Amino acid sequence: MRLEQRPIPVPNDDQVLLKMEVVGICGSDVHYLVHGKIGPFVVEKPMVIGHEASGTVVQVGKNVKGLVPVISEGQHALKLPCNMSLEDGALMEPLAVGVHACKRGNVRVGDVCLVLGAGPIGLVTLLAAKAMGASTIIVTGAQQSVRVALSVTRTGGVCVLVGLGAPDMNLPITGALIREVDIRGVFRYSNEQQILPQAIEMVKTGKIDVRPLITHHYTLEDTLKAFHTAKTQEGNPIKVLIHANPDWKPS
Repeated sequence: MRLEQRPIPVPNDDQVLLKMEVVGICGSDVHYLVHGKIGPFVVEKPMVIGHEASGTVVQVGKNVKGLVPVISEGQHALKLPCNMSLEDGALMEPLAVGVHACKRGNVRVGDVCLVLGAGPIGLVTLLAAKAMGASTIIVTGAQQSVRVALSVTRTGGVCVLVGLGAPDMNLPITGALIREVDIRGVFRYSNEQQILPQAIEMVKTGKIDVRPLITHHYTLEDTLKAFHTAKTQEGNPIKVLIHANPDWKPS
């Protein structure tokens, strides 16, 4: 891993140029660094990692209106409400995964949910389920999560598999079939369903507070230390943030 100086791009008529402020380390970033891949996605050439990001618009094309704090969503920039910080913004991408998982599971008021896995994605799924009205939510860090999930899902219930696990698994599928368990996959989140704006709205309106998930802060120059923390789990990190703004000071 290395830091590089790169030319500042010039936005076209429909683009904005972002000054990056805060970037969260995703589990997939650690996989790329340590294993060179995650699932079927293999690093074949140097890549810029860090997709949980927020920043400030510093230049716009002639067709773009307004200068606002934003979060980056692939080729799109979404405005952050005035009551949300840039640190909040950096957590909207993982929160969107949790929101999408709950929507895939049809979580409704009064539902009982079991979240297997207490890492960042498990915890944002917990927050999303609570915001959607689940009455009871149990979280555990079970290692054999998929096997347990298929075994304990109630008859006619929904088992949602979030993220990328092992490519091949030996699972107790017969019992799940007999109980007519719906098995649904989640890979990131669906832009077509406006999941990310929904996640932002949940934080804006106070239904979800993501700030307790932020446990570690690092400057851009300490990126290697940040990844060491995320990789080794020293200090029990949940969400590790890297502050790209050289003027950032710890509060």
